[in-house]
Amino acid sequence: MTNSKILYYANRFNEIYNGSPWYGETVEVKLKGLAEEKAFVKPQGAHSVAELVAHMTYWRKGLIARLEGDYGFSPSVESMDNWTDISTLKARGWNKILDDFNHSQQKITQLLPKKNDKFLEEEYSPGSTFEYVIQGIIDHDVYHLGQIGLVRRFING
Repeated sequence: MTNSKILYYANRFNEIYNGSPWYGETVEVKLKGLAEEKAFVKPQGAHSVAELVAHMTYWRKGLIARLEGDYGFSPSVESMDNWTDISTLKARGWNKILDDFNHSQQKITQLLPKKNDKFLEEEYSPGSTFEYVIQGIIDHDVYHLGQIGLVRRFING
C-alpha cells in the first residue's frame, strides 16, 4: 500500500498553510495580525479577507466530509454558503472564521495520510476523482491567497 502521492498532497496543504512556498507568503503569514475590523473591509467592490477565508473553508469542508466517508454534504457554487454574506460573517466573528479555517487545515492534513494512492483514483463526485478535487482545492487556496494579499494592501492591514 503506497501513499507517496497522498503524502505529497498533504505536504502541499502544509506548504501553503505555514511552509516555505516558492511564491512567497503562506496563509498563516497573510492572516497574521489582521484586526477584526480590517478583516471585514471590502475594498473597491472586492471580497473582504473574511469572505475569502470563509469561502476557502467552505470548499475544504466538502473534501473533509468525503475523507471521513460522508457523502451527504455536497458543496456547490450555487450555495449561499459558497460566498456567505458579510453580515452573517460579522455575526460569526473573525476569530471563529479563522478557527474554522485552521480546523479544516488540521483535519485535511490528519485525514489525507490515512489514505493510499489508489484512493486518489476513486470518484469524489460524478466525473471527478479525489485527486482532481484535492489538486483543485490546493489551486483554489493559492488563488485566494493572492487575493488576500491584494486586499490587505488595499486596506493597509
